[in-house]
Amino acid sequence: MARLRDAERAAASVVFQTAGVRLRLKREDQFRSLVIELVPSLGLLWMDTLFGSIPARTFTEVVVTSVEPLTEGQLGMLQRTFKRLRIRNVSLPGPAHSRMK
Repeated sequence: MARLRDAERAAASVVFQTAGVRLRLKREDQFRSLVIELVPSLGLLWMDTLFGSIPARTFTEVVVTSVEPLTEGQLGMLQRTFKRLRIRNVSLPGPAHSRMK
């Protein structure tokens, strides 16, 4: 059982990993920044399903990296997901225009 005083010594980040997706929440901003390391062929649909249960404005920043190039359809799916979650500061892999504001 965790104790309140143990929260002060929490790790620098919280990591969750499953097939095709590794999620890392940063402690320095109260876990509101999310870094996603993605293998699109395995983890993109899983990630979209997970984010379907997350309330809007949970995160202030999301950075997505990908070990494989993303297709336009995959980028569009990510952009729609982050727009629905009302995340304004999103960095997606690919060309410079993939940064959403």
